[in-house]
Amino acid sequence: MRRMKGNVPFIPDEHLEMMAEALLATSATKGIRIQFPIPVESIAERVLNLDMDWIELSDSNAMAQLNYSEWKIQPNESLRDFFDRVPGAYLYTLAHEIFHAIAHIEEIDPSQQSLELPAETILSRHYVVPRASTRDEDRREIQAQRFAAFLTMPKSLLLEKVDGLDLCNRAVLRQVANEIGVSLQALKIRLQSLKRLYEASDGRLYPSKEAAHGQLPLF
Repeated sequence: MRRMKGNVPFIPDEHLEMMAEALLATSATKGIRIQFPIPVESIAERVLNLDMDWIELSDSNAMAQLNYSEWKIQPNESLRDFFDRVPGAYLYTLAHEIFHAIAHIEEIDPSQQSLELPAETILSRHYVVPRASTRDEDRREIQAQRFAAFLTMPKSLLLEKVDGLDLCNRAVLRQVANEIGVSLQALKIRLQSLKRLYEASDGRLYPSKEAAHGQLPLF
């Protein structure tokens, strides 16, 4: 029997990235070829034994849900066209739910089932926040979002992919985003975290924050 963990501890980004890299390494040992676009669905099914089950979700805001009593990721059938149209939305959503599965769910002895934490509960990812969330819910979702970025855009593969490219050219960025299967916005955020790009408040792109402010490196 499974249940959602009651407390959500702080996990630094460095640890989240290590968790993503460990999952990718384990996936490679299972014969999954780790290349862009990252085969997130295969990782879910073959490494974590999660089933994919497209269903009509009653919550129209839910992109997908983790049904952890049945150990399934259930994408919203009514949003299939959205997933087809929006680059990266499906893979990112799966990666998001994968993190819930590996970090926010625990196995329990049925005899010790808590009344406050029912085993058959569902975690959903929304594209519109329907209500005010609790601190644990916020932390849970932020962790899943960041893990999804680390899983779908592994540092070593991404840096190799963009090496020598003009990342200040939006056309180049769009091409890279399409090739690796993520959204343009997700790619920009990831590259900024790797200090390979800086987007100013006016939307202009620079190779670094220093360049944006007219500061040249000393070395």
